[in-house]
Amino acid sequence: MRLKSGLRLRVAFSFALFSLLLISAQTIAIFLVTDDQEEEFIDEILADEMHELIDRYRHDAKTLPQRHSDLSSYVVHTPDQRAALPAYLQNLDIGTQEIFVDGKEFHVEVRRQNGAEFFLMYDATRHEERIDNFRIFLLLGIFAMAFVTVALGFWLSGLLVRQVADLARHVAHRMPGIEHPPLAQSYRDEEVVTLARAFDDYDQRMMHLLRREKEFTANLSHELRTPLTTVGTSCELLGEEPALSAKAQQRVHAIAGAAARIEQTMRALLLLARDTQAGDDEAVNIAEAVDEALAPFRDKLDAKNIRIERIIPDNSVLCVYRPALQLALTNLIKNAANYTDSGSIRFSYGDGILTVSDTGSGIAEADLPHIFKRHYRGQANDRPGAEAGS
Repeated sequence: MRLKSGLRLRVAFSFALFSLLLISAQTIAIFLVTDDQEEEFIDEILADEMHELIDRYRHDAKTLPQRHSDLSSYVVHTPDQRAALPAYLQNLDIGTQEIFVDGKEFHVEVRRQNGAEFFLMYDATRHEERIDNFRIFLLLGIFAMAFVTVALGFWLSGLLVRQVADLARHVAHRMPGIEHPPLAQSYRDEEVVTLARAFDDYDQRMMHLLRREKEFTANLSHELRTPLTTVGTSCELLGEEPALSAKAQQRVHAIAGAAARIEQTMRALLLLARDTQAGDDEAVNIAEAVDEALAPFRDKLDAKNIRIERIIPDNSVLCVYRPALQLALTNLIKNAANYTDSGSIRFSYGDGILTVSDTGSGIAEADLPHIFKRHYRGQANDRPGAEAGS
């Protein structure tokens, strides 16, 4: 269904993408703020510990620097004591700085006071582990929220397009020419109501057009029935005149047959144009129907020396609407007579299929997709004639 695979997915994707961008931006901001706060916290620890170290040495200069799990302190008075420091501390400047030793991060504060240099080093390994764990937690949170937002977006988009899909189903089941209750009264959302009103207006216009067509067809049928009846009656009366020659009698019968075919064709075309049931089916003798459709084209086919081949078993019958069958056969024979210069037209019947084929120019492959377009004419070609079945 187009609505489900198009609009709904686009709405869900847009909602999920917007939510993910918002969540990702918020997550990055939280991570950066947290990391900065951790750094500030470490600097505050170093400042407090440095103040305590200096204060302790002020009262007792012989007290040895203490070492904790994360903190290491050093006091330097002489060049020899500086040389005894670890190499990574010997060239540090006064102030707070970060160094890396064996892949580990350390925060170091160096301060000079009362002729001595104080070194305080904080091992930030546990801090980095916390940051890494927090980073993993945030990433997992993003993936979880991505799944939730996609599912929520798909569900919400379903709610948004549900009324549109329902409207499409109602429109798809509506038949032209039949009164239906208004669609707009069944919906609440303003946009869907607007769309439903547009369909209601279109439905009303279609009803008006179909009503006018029915009136036109009824008037046409009424107006043509009288002259056709007059032609038929006049032909019957003329046919009874003994003074008419055989050739004149033949022409009178041709006129009567043409009038009857016009009436049948008119009924078939009017019924088919309305896309409704053509009429009552009846048992039609196929051979007789073919002969009746061939009658108007006999002279033209004889002039071209075109053979008529009929491979139709005796008493073959089709249960169809006779005017529609006659219309189809007439069109096929007319085309065959116009586009066949020599050879034959063949009628065959088997397995419930009536086939008409000829040796005319046929239809080019490029024209096949367009053969049912109104007034379309294919390019001339020399291909052998095709066949049509019904």
